[in-house]
Amino acid sequence: MSTGWRTTGMSGVQHQRDDESVPFSMSTSWRRRQDWSGCVAASTGREVPRFIQHKNEAKAFYAFLSQVYDYIVNPGHWTVDMRDEALVPAVLNDPNLHVVDVGGGTGFCTQGVIKHVKPEHVTLLDQSPHQLAKARKKKDLEGVTIIEGDAEDLPFEDDTFDRYVSAGSIEYWPDPQRGICEAYRVIKPGGRACLIGPVHPTFWLSRWMADVWMLFPTEEEYMTWFTAAGFEDVKIDRIGPKWYRGVRRHGLIMGCSVSGVKKSPGPSPLKLSDPEEVSTRMNSNIFTFLARLVLGTLAGFYYFVLPIYMWVKNLIWPRSGKIAEWASRQRLHSSGMLKKKKGKAGNAVQYVTRNQAIKKLQLKISEFRRLCILKGIHPREPKKKVQGAHKTYYHVKDIAFLLHEPLLDKIREIAAHEKKIKRALAKKNRPLAAKISSRRPEYRLDHLVKERYPSLVDALRDLDDPLAMVHLFAVLPADQTKGIPPDRVQLARRLALEWQAYIVASHSLRKSFVSVKGFYYQAEIKGQEITWMVPHQVSQVLPADVDFKVMLTFLEFYQSTLQFVMFSLYNEMGIQYPPNVDDAVDSAGILYIGNTSKMIEEVKSDRDTHAKVKEMSEKISRLEEDVKELDNPSVVAEEESDDEEEQEDDVVILADDDDDDLPEIDDDDDDSDSDASDPDDEDIPVHKAVSDDEENDNENGPVPAPDGADVALVGGAVDVADEDGICSTLFKGLKFFLGREVPREQLSLVIQSFGGVVGWDGEGSPYDEMDKRITHHIIDRPKPLIKHENRIFVQPQWVFDSANARVLVNTAKYSPGIVPPPHLSPFIQAEEDDHIPEYAKEIQELKDAAQRFRLKAAGEAVDEEFRGTAQPDAKAEEATLADLEQQREEELAKEIKEATGKDVKTTSGKKRRQPVEEKDDEEAMKDIMMTRKVKKAYQRAMKEKAAKRAKTARLAKKAAAIK
Repeated sequence: MSTGWRTTGMSGVQHQRDDESVPFSMSTSWRRRQDWSGCVAASTGREVPRFIQHKNEAKAFYAFLSQVYDYIVNPGHWTVDMRDEALVPAVLNDPNLHVVDVGGGTGFCTQGVIKHVKPEHVTLLDQSPHQLAKARKKKDLEGVTIIEGDAEDLPFEDDTFDRYVSAGSIEYWPDPQRGICEAYRVIKPGGRACLIGPVHPTFWLSRWMADVWMLFPTEEEYMTWFTAAGFEDVKIDRIGPKWYRGVRRHGLIMGCSVSGVKKSPGPSPLKLSDPEEVSTRMNSNIFTFLARLVLGTLAGFYYFVLPIYMWVKNLIWPRSGKIAEWASRQRLHSSGMLKKKKGKAGNAVQYVTRNQAIKKLQLKISEFRRLCILKGIHPREPKKKVQGAHKTYYHVKDIAFLLHEPLLDKIREIAAHEKKIKRALAKKNRPLAAKISSRRPEYRLDHLVKERYPSLVDALRDLDDPLAMVHLFAVLPADQTKGIPPDRVQLARRLALEWQAYIVASHSLRKSFVSVKGFYYQAEIKGQEITWMVPHQVSQVLPADVDFKVMLTFLEFYQSTLQFVMFSLYNEMGIQYPPNVDDAVDSAGILYIGNTSKMIEEVKSDRDTHAKVKEMSEKISRLEEDVKELDNPSVVAEEESDDEEEQEDDVVILADDDDDDLPEIDDDDDDSDSDASDPDDEDIPVHKAVSDDEENDNENGPVPAPDGADVALVGGAVDVADEDGICSTLFKGLKFFLGREVPREQLSLVIQSFGGVVGWDGEGSPYDEMDKRITHHIIDRPKPLIKHENRIFVQPQWVFDSANARVLVNTAKYSPGIVPPPHLSPFIQAEEDDHIPEYAKEIQELKDAAQRFRLKAAGEAVDEEFRGTAQPDAKAEEATLADLEQQREEELAKEIKEATGKDVKTTSGKKRRQPVEEKDDEEAMKDIMMTRKVKKAYQRAMKEKAAKRAKTARLAKKAAAIK
């Protein structure tokens, strides 16, 4: 865990580099030895003893501690996880590095080094022979050079090692600055030193015990020593056992990992005075030495008990969980921090006003609105509006979401770019303004589309608004005063035509409706219903109260979305997007749609042909293998021997050695099979399954062909369950010619989507007006005087009504010059008690007739007497039983009267009233079980239903009066 701070200089250090040599002194950074007891000045300014800091005491201390060092000290203070984390700053990234481990002791830290470096390149140094004896016994340290030496006077030449590592040794150095300077001297330029040591505690008891025991430097002292020695890029990383949970006030024996890089060769630039070992001078008295050793050991025992206490505390009082949460709440409650302050919680911090959001994002209101539209951020309505009810609020998470948007920087760049243009124009420097304008920052919205729509289905589900907006701007004029650029209009026009071309090629159009506003369409793609509107092709007047800048922002995102969708849809069909169409786009766009859809259909046809050729080749290869098996005499003989043992009525295959007797593969059959599977051959009859009754009825002769009127009704016999097939073949075989006054682009979209062929009066038409193959002529004016044989003149509404009904409706009602039937919307489904127009009933009868014909053509027709049979109604059956019971009782009473001459009262009336009474009881029970709120809602619903029934009755009465 790195603190993240580095130092570039020293604090409280007096030194001189190069040739000048002055004694090094630090009044407050590290503790100086003062008297016989080893008292040194603490960082707080007071003098405290250090009983186990010097070499003699440390060597005697480890004489007995080395016996249990790996079993007691390491588990509590220096774990494997801590070691691996502490060695990360050493950057042991090369197994050929030469590493020295100073103060390595029993070799625990060295074991972590040799995980990354070859053992023969590692040197272990320590002043305690007892510790080194333990290290030599470890098998994984075989090959490591182990020597005895002093950390403040290393027995190595300058610039010898690539890495210097020291763990748990600095606390026993009489002069830490001298030891760090030695580390600087022995590593090569570019090498790195990593020193792991204790940190000074802040708790009073732990601080006193640490000062009595040995040296516990502060983090600031580590940084100062390394910087004074000449290291650069000095940094410190905190480490500690897991059960300490970040608590550092008790200090840690292994609490930090300090690292630095040597940049220059040679020894340290810091010149120090001659070394002085105070412990040698003042330990001449054996009793003084023993007293220091015993007192220091007792103080150190505190730090052996401390990790056990922290470990037990972590078990009993964990940092996380219900107990920790309860304790935290108690502490906060006692400190008064649990009290909610006004404006510090709830809606006050969850929502911000628009002005606050703009100030946070440092944008103008127009830029903020634009960014919100592109990212899909919308205002919120908090329950309590803290800043006032008249302000607009946004959620703070939405604003934070905008803060990390890369487009935010681009918006700022564009704003700065526009300022430069204005500044150039203000100076009347138009060439400079034009030059700056040509360097406008560019951006893309691809990442926003991918962010909002992870898959194609998600984009298709939300494609209604993009299509409506694109088709709207496709008919709008480019206007500089309104800020509508020509390139946006041209792109919208191209996208609209590409979308219509895909609809025609995929035959995915399902509904269409003509209204005053424009043409409404609905298509089904990948199971998603997509509805859009296309305005009429008339001169558009741009209203003054519409903010076209906002609409252009929506258009920009919608065009990017539509380009992604079109790329995926075209790519699925193997067409390059955008499609390469050589012909120029005419005013109506029919030529573009026709050529593009033709290109798509050709690719689909090629793919189907390749698939069928592959299938036929596999069949031929299988037949050839069968012929080879039959050609093998051993195989045939073996089969004959097996067949002779079977029953006499089994089929036996006989084969001779003569090739002439082998069965031959009829080439004609293969050709007929391939021709039957050829999609281009439409003359080959398709055999359909028939019902049992039809098969019995037609045993003596062929099945009669369907009535021609039925064929004209449905437009072709296809599977009744195949909606795509019905839509794609409704106008199949029909050729339409569009008059000049009809909306050619919209009619061609519907006709071609439902399988028809379109021609028109203009450039690019596949045939002219006098072509005899034309079956339907669409005009919206009186019928021309010129007569055409086998041609039907109809109004444009006939195309839309036929497509919506999936049948070819009666053309007589749509003849030119007469008022056509009402144009019914396919987007409205009639509900119960709704008024249904008479023409809608006629259309429904035609649809039912077409359904019956399709079932018959597909061989799925059923007996008429079973077709109309429905499940018996329970109420009707109950009423019938009641009537029979009443009739039986009346007959019995009549017989009794004839025999005795007395009238007998029957109970049938009561029985007939019983269901009504039971019904009343059920209604009363429902009323009793309803709550008041539900009962009122139910009564309102019943009232609305009764009003709807009355309205329907009035409309029916009015329609009857008109007839």
